[in-house]
Amino acid sequence: MAIRKAYSFSTIIVFIVAFHCASPDKKKEERKSQIQNFDSLSFQEKIQFFKRAEAPPKTEQEKKIWLSALKSSDPLLLQAVLLAYSRFPQENARKPILKLIRIKRGITRYYALKALAALPAKQQDLPVVALALSDKDWLAKSMAIRLIRNYPQEKKEGKYYYRLLVMLKLHNPDVVRELYKTLKWYHRESTFGFLYKRSFHAKSNPELIFIMRELNAYPHRLVTIRLKQLAKYHKSLIVRENARKLLRTR
Repeated sequence: MAIRKAYSFSTIIVFIVAFHCASPDKKKEERKSQIQNFDSLSFQEKIQFFKRAEAPPKTEQEKKIWLSALKSSDPLLLQAVLLAYSRFPQENARKPILKLIRIKRGITRYYALKALAALPAKQQDLPVVALALSDKDWLAKSMAIRLIRNYPQEKKEGKYYYRLLVMLKLHNPDVVRELYKTLKWYHRESTFGFLYKRSFHAKSNPELIFIMRELNAYPHRLVTIRLKQLAKYHKSLIVRENARKLLRTR
């Protein structure tokens, strides 16, 4: 009986090892078949084709499939291929990705921005990225704000600096967080003044804590005074504790 159990167990082990050894080859053959018969795949299979991509397109045929999918009118397929491009960036996709950022809105634009972010930044792309600053979708807006930090020339020119300052009136915490990070990135004296004033009018405790952390990077005596005020008088225990921690670093 023990011999039979041992035999059965060893058989299972051999089967599992054989299955795992065969799996990569099977996947390659399946992938190759999907590439050759892509047009005949169902809609869901096409989406899964991009979601399961484990490498960038290698053959000319596969490259054409990826680029062709960027012209799809279906948002789900567009999002799937854009997500694949964000994992495996391809320079030949830059122009169609930029086109999608121009003409799309919402979540599809967000995925297009994410795909563009995976490519080396080119200054001439920034005006297209900036179009998403007015998008109603907070994901697309946040991504556009974040991407501005990829363009060193903008740090010098500050073309979008004051526009970002005005956007601080927005309520979404993720958008506001990216705004603070980007405004700090500009490294302008006016940013400090705005952050300091904002510390008296923050819309929430998380926002105030974030402002405190950003202000702490400045050597101004006003920052120390403000942190002492918050550490002693603010009604929130979390805010007071964070202010004390920051004071210990100054």
